[in-house]
Amino acid sequence: MARHISLSRPAGDPILDSAEASLVERSLNHLRKVCPRDAGILWAQLKRLGLLGSALEQTPSLYVPSTLGASTRDESTLVQQLSHLDPLGGELALPEKAIIAHAFLTAKISLLRAFLLAHAPSAPGADMSLNREFREELAQSVYTGIASEILLGLLSDPAVMDSTKVRAARQLILIWERATHVEIDDFCPMLESAWEARSHLTAGFGALLGTAEYMRLVHENCSPQFLEFFTRDEVTRGETQAFEEFLFNVTWEDLDKLRAQMGKEKRGAIDPTYAARVLERPMHEIGAIDDPEALYRSYRRRRTAAEFRRLTKSPGPLRVAEAYLMVFVLDVTPSGHTSPEIDVDRLLAGKAKQSLQ
Repeated sequence: MARHISLSRPAGDPILDSAEASLVERSLNHLRKVCPRDAGILWAQLKRLGLLGSALEQTPSLYVPSTLGASTRDESTLVQQLSHLDPLGGELALPEKAIIAHAFLTAKISLLRAFLLAHAPSAPGADMSLNREFREELAQSVYTGIASEILLGLLSDPAVMDSTKVRAARQLILIWERATHVEIDDFCPMLESAWEARSHLTAGFGALLGTAEYMRLVHENCSPQFLEFFTRDEVTRGETQAFEEFLFNVTWEDLDKLRAQMGKEKRGAIDPTYAARVLERPMHEIGAIDDPEALYRSYRRRRTAAEFRRLTKSPGPLRVAEAYLMVFVLDVTPSGHTSPEIDVDRLLAGKAKQSLQ
């Protein structure tokens, strides 16, 4: 039987943290008055998310040793398996809890997007204050998903050291274990700050030096540590190229094509309209403001290009800028993550108690 979802007691609600639960409750109260139909649709979707949360809770902990047939797995063996992940294996190689955790996060993003639609300016339940708050929650969930994808990608990156992969695997296990409540600010606030600042930035291109875009990131309170990483004395060529992709929201190949055309036409500066003409595609996402899903598409475009270069041994950055930074963060964090350590003894005791009930 699915658990009861009580939004009036957010502290005990296993699928929403206190801020999310309060926001959802205020939204539903508002919609029940002005648009009961939308309130009913969203409540049903929330209950479906609850089913995924229940499934996640019932899935055995990755910290608890388990034996099936002749195979025994514990945290150490799982870390070793993950740190030698076959890049072609995809999600088929991941443990059950990882699969359900990913499904939960994706469903939660879908729910938050639905609440956004319900409070859009043209909707019967329009409320710009609630719309803004749901956009902030959506951004956090999308950023959490991107960071998880980056960590997973590092596990199959041949250029990443084994010790770094082990730390990435441990961080992923923690995220999967606490999937209903862990968000980007719990384990990599530096990237959250960078993505939030980038989501407010429209690339102007100019002379393709990135100076104006860099200063806009500073103005939007981007994490100083993020910016310092890409401007430090020891920065590599790949990191610089990946940072340029991040600044301009296009791939390194696009930038190379733009620079070549600028040189051919002896232009000192360009704008998005010129870039769209040279690249032969619309540049509407360059100007996407406060749209976390547009930022996700930007990340996926850059990541796909980096993976292609790695497979074909083509020039250009072999990771996205955020992945280069994640490697650095993992290497300088002894525990492999910046969030509090899990109390494994307490967790094991809790699981033992559940098995007796």
